[in-house]
Amino acid sequence: MHSDCVCCLCISPDGKILASGGKDKTIKLWDLETRKMICTLGDRFTQHLREVIAIAITSDSKTLISGSADKTIKLWQVNTGNEIITLTGHSDRVSGVFFNQDGKTLISSSWDKTIKIWRIDSGEEIDTIRGHSDKVLALAISSNGKTIISGSRDFTIKIWQQNNKL
Repeated sequence: MHSDCVCCLCISPDGKILASGGKDKTIKLWDLETRKMICTLGDRFTQHLREVIAIAITSDSKTLISGSADKTIKLWQVNTGNEIITLTGHSDRVSGVFFNQDGKTLISSSWDKTIKIWRIDSGEEIDTIRGHSDKVLALAISSNGKTIISGSRDFTIKIWQQNNKL
């Protein structure tokens, strides 16, 4: 159980695990069949410093990504609970995270008015998309991974085609 509000949920593509992120700065994994907690990802040294706002799990159910109000994105091994890498580059809270279907890139959105595309294997930021005049609050990716849709506090929804990057 979380010790504060639950902010985000995600079910693994294989349907076996529920991941929850909370204001208590933790990510917990739950067995959907038994409804029992499996583990808390990381430890006091690797967990996020502020609430976990967004989470996603890869199509093979092996890796989880989390975005936080601490401005970081973390990748985690689902089977061990260990942190793989921390990505820094946003200058405000991370509001959304998605893995691209190619398994090589991830997309994040932030209150810093940007969307970023990252290379998973190296943690390298490969593109920053700008165009909103206020916080990006919502993020969606098409099933083929070529279209990014963002919603902002500037009252707009923008559709981005990123064929060369994704």
